[in-house]
Amino acid sequence: PPHKREGLADKFDRLRMVELAVAHEAGMAVCREEIDRGGVIYTVDTLAALQSKMPDCSLTYLIGADTLRALGTWRRVETVIERCKFLVMMREGETREEVIRLAGLWASRGAQIDFLDARKMDISSTQIREYIRKNQPFERLVPEAVAEVLESARRARREAERFEEARAR
Repeated sequence: PPHKREGLADKFDRLRMVELAVAHEAGMAVCREEIDRGGVIYTVDTLAALQSKMPDCSLTYLIGADTLRALGTWRRVETVIERCKFLVMMREGETREEVIRLAGLWASRGAQIDFLDARKMDISSTQIREYIRKNQPFERLVPEAVAEVLESARRARREAERFEEARAR
């Protein structure tokens, strides 16, 4: 995402982790749309591309309640809310009443919003990255195959840091 740059795995690692995470989930598939496109990528452009490829499909965007709060910062948000429905999951620190109030504000602007009643996950990708950065255990927070990819990346980062330190001496 354009607003998240620092500390991210490259797009191919992120794709691989998503593929591993949903490999055994019925009815789920991974889309390479944003991987295969170059440059800065915005949701509004991705939705347009998906609609042109699948004109008879209804698109639903799964977001956390924290993302619903930030929706007003998105590029061409009015077009985004015309092109997809939103399925919102609660996040730590968000109250259901506040999220419903916020969803109502977006609904008054034309957004279609539903809530996913699933086990609340009190972790975000930002928190997982922070655990990894601080060398704290994170393996219980992600599927095993994803943890292996992240651990490999962490080892590679440590090795690169050691190499840079040695070179600087």
